[in-house]
Amino acid sequence: MSIRYKSGGHSFSAKEVESLTAQRKSVEIRVVTHKTVLMPAAHYDSQMGTQLLTSMGLTPSCTENVVATSEREGMVAVMAVDREFADGVAQLKGDVALTSPLLDAPVERGTIIELDGDVAFIRVYDGSLRFAEAVTIGSDAGLSYLAEKLNTLYSIYNMNAHAREDVERVKRVCGRCFKNIVE
Repeated sequence: MSIRYKSGGHSFSAKEVESLTAQRKSVEIRVVTHKTVLMPAAHYDSQMGTQLLTSMGLTPSCTENVVATSEREGMVAVMAVDREFADGVAQLKGDVALTSPLLDAPVERGTIIELDGDVAFIRVYDGSLRFAEAVTIGSDAGLSYLAEKLNTLYSIYNMNAHAREDVERVKRVCGRCFKNIVE
């Protein structure tokens, strides 16, 4: 079973916790928040999560907890989520895994833009991961500006782009810049 969690959104009711626990199915919770940082798993220390987010300018608020995903391809995603949500996840029994769009399957060469509401998860690959970030996008102009800056650094317009989630918006805003956008 897969659940999508948007920061400031879902928390688990007692009935949901009971239902999910009774089903004994594996549950994957996809966390959508701009307060997400990728970290090599070999260097991640769970005691340093708050310092890591703070050093990246993503200081957790007093109502947020820091959580981390399991290792995937040598990386973990460290995220700030609402305390109520984190407590609800802790109550779930069984196989529960948090994940982030930044940990989705890589591509050999290209840019992946996943736009979910006002959060863009952007990854750039050129043989290996070159850039990965979750960014709040306030408008189409913000997405366009970010793509232009990434092009300056990584020449992403000469690569294929992979659009995810709000594909139509990504194509509308960035479609003319990339040589090819695929879903």
